[in-house]
Amino acid sequence: MAASNIDYIRPVTEKLSTAKALKAEGNEFYKKGETKKALSRYHKALLYLRGIKCDIYDKERFNFGINTSKGDADKVSAAVEKDVLDTEGQVYNNLAAALLALPESDPEKIVSYAESAIERFPKNEKAWHRKGVALFKLKKFDEAEEALKASLSFSATGIPDPKTKDMLARISEATVQHKQKQKDMYKKMLSA
Repeated sequence: MAASNIDYIRPVTEKLSTAKALKAEGNEFYKKGETKKALSRYHKALLYLRGIKCDIYDKERFNFGINTSKGDADKVSAAVEKDVLDTEGQVYNNLAAALLALPESDPEKIVSYAESAIERFPKNEKAWHRKGVALFKLKKFDEAEEALKASLSFSATGIPDPKTKDMLARISEATVQHKQKQKDMYKKMLSA
């Protein structure tokens, strides 16, 4: 979808429809294993959503020659505003998932996206899981364990996710190894 250079004057609901369509395209690419194309669509959707938030919340807009005393907050219903924020949370969660699928991805970025999703959906099992996996990659084992335990506590089915349980086991193993390395290092230092 090519963005028009006059998208700033389109109604918020039209821009939201475009963002949702981009998110849906991203989901289809992700399902096909075309992760980089999915990421591209998610990023474009996020740009639309950020633009919508500017439309809603900016008090003074001098960009594009528009000078108003208020944003469009008065013109947007609470339901549309909620839909914008919910869609944004979903896109952040999808970005975290897609980046986890790429081995070369920056775990800090995954944590950031997962946290943005959690901010909108504090009980989202998948967002907590993705945050935990990324923290594990960063070797922040205590934080990873905390995030993964949160993921388990928010299970919609009440049945623990096997992937989350596996990650918790890996964290336990990594923690034991880390502590042993520290012991060995201290032992070596004291014997010198």
